[in-house]
Amino acid sequence: MKLFERSNPVPVFIYFVSAAVLCAVLNSPFYTAVTFAAAIFIFFASGGRTRTFLLFAAFALITAAVNPLISKKGDTPLLFIGDSPVTLEAILYGINTAFVLFSVLLLFSAFSKLITAQKLLYLTAPLSGAAAITLSMALRFAPMYAAQARLISDQQKVLGGEGNGTLPEKTKNRLRVFLALATWALENGVVISDSMAGRGYGVGRRRFYSVYKFRYEDIVMTAILTLLAATVAVSALSGGCTASFYPVFTPPDRRAVTVVCRISYTLLAALPVAAELADRLKWKYLISKI
Repeated sequence: MKLFERSNPVPVFIYFVSAAVLCAVLNSPFYTAVTFAAAIFIFFASGGRTRTFLLFAAFALITAAVNPLISKKGDTPLLFIGDSPVTLEAILYGINTAFVLFSVLLLFSAFSKLITAQKLLYLTAPLSGAAAITLSMALRFAPMYAAQARLISDQQKVLGGEGNGTLPEKTKNRLRVFLALATWALENGVVISDSMAGRGYGVGRRRFYSVYKFRYEDIVMTAILTLLAATVAVSALSGGCTASFYPVFTPPDRRAVTVVCRISYTLLAALPVAAELADRLKWKYLISKI
């Protein structure tokens, strides 16, 4: 996603949070379908892997299959498993919930690729400097500790201290790796603490610096996304935007507020998709002119 990669983190954060939250709150087939279509495009455009996509699909399939089996709500039974009815409404609700889960997983998978630790620090630093540095360090330490654990484990294998054996032996070997990793983590923490103290962390008033600038297109995108999200939220609070699954499936009333809500949410979800497609078409056009 070239658009999100070159944009300021603020509009990117607003888009992902608005799309995920509104899709889950509205819980209606129309909004779920729009979000799912946009989420698929954004997921693969941001470098998502097919294996991850299939894993998320499996979670969604399990959700869709389990809900009709455990939910007894609904006035339209289709069949009976023992004395338990499987209703049409429970099936529809399970399918809709499954696609909501699928869409949110795809969106936040793309979010984790587009919003790096540095961008996350930029978003949280103005609110709380201590929380921002803690979050940034946690995001850095998790993969670093995992890599160090693999390194220690490989060294133990070379020395013959880890390998195949009985369960007590494997447990003892794993404990040895854990103790070595804990010792390394404590030493690394002391080094980082001394380094931060040497660089003046916590001394005097903290100044905030960022490489991300709020350009004109970022201001326009932030304003449009905020306006569309606010329009959808206000329309939803006024009623008429969500569907009812129980006791009988009832779509939203065809009122003006429903039309406004649907148009606003479609524009919100499709904005980065349309911008990305326009950017790609422009690039292909320029290449053809060479």
